[in-house]
Amino acid sequence: MSVIVYGDPDKPALITYPNLALNYMSCFQGLFFCPEAASLLLHNFCIYHISPPGHEFSLGNFHKSS
Repeated sequence: MSVIVYGDPDKPALITYPNLALNYMSCFQGLFFCPEAASLLLHNFCIYHISPPGHEFSLGNFHKSS
């Protein structure tokens, strides 16, 4: 599991948790890459992106063990 933090921790928390088989970038990139939304969110919140176990960027392919 990993947590990515953007913004000032003294601001209210906005927590993201991706849908099944996605990570925070693939699930929320449409929202956070929109300049108007990103500016508004980053100025008013501290954003915590939670990636559940197995959804991290650095993880390789999953192989089923026998």
